[in-house]
Amino acid sequence: MKATQIYACPSENHCAACSYNSKTHGQTKKGSFIEAAANVVLGYSIMVIAQRIIFPWFGIDLAMSTNLKIGLCFTVVSLIRSYVLRRLFNSIKL
Repeated sequence: MKATQIYACPSENHCAACSYNSKTHGQTKKGSFIEAAANVVLGYSIMVIAQRIIFPWFGIDLAMSTNLKIGLCFTVVSLIRSYVLRRLFNSIKL
């Protein structure tokens, strides 16, 4: 490994397993999307459970199908936010 490639993946230019692209020194767009999607899916699951517990405390009684639809709307927003934020920070190259 060369000194200038401190963060390089062991493969020549790209490693699908770690989504590392040595040409950009960061995550690929596909890698960013996969990470954001995994984060959002987990968040959606937690959020649906939290809604079922917390909403009744505030007198909000919704059918499970309505909870799932509300959760889906927020999940789409969260996925877009996560992806855009990841790409923004990746372009800054902190």
